[in-house]
Order: sequence, then structure tokens, then C-alpha cells
Amino acid sequence: MAYRYFDFYGKPARVTVDDEDIPELCEVYDPEQRALVRRNDLELDVIDSYGSNPITREKFEALLAKVRSKGGK
Repeated sequence: MAYRYFDFYGKPARVTVDDEDIPELCEVYDPEQRALVRRNDLELDVIDSYGSNPITREKFEALLAKVRSKGGK
């Protein structure tokens, strides 16, 4: 399995894909829980919406650290 990382309208998101690049799990940062939470209902939005951009793992980790340090705000 592999991950695809996204900046989803300023929130870090990641999608787990199988060996055939088919999405299996979508996680989006939830500022209230201050953690990535399963949001398979947002999978298509994360993968293919105007406000969601693919990013590298390094940028994902930096964005995650940034939103956590700000309390998600």
C-alpha cells in the first residue's frame, strides 16, 4: 500500500491506495480532534476537487505540523 498526500483546502489529507492505485482509505485533518480522521465520504473531493492539491510527503508533514501548532485554526 501507498499514500497519496493532499492539501485539501488548507487541511492535510491522505489517501491510502492499493497496488493498483485504487483508493482504500481517506483521512482528513479534523481541527476539533487535532488528528487525521477517516472520511471516506470525502474521498472523491480530496482526490479531484478544485481546492485540493497533491503534495509531497514532506509538505504534508509540514502542513500537519502547522495546523496542529495553531490548534487547527
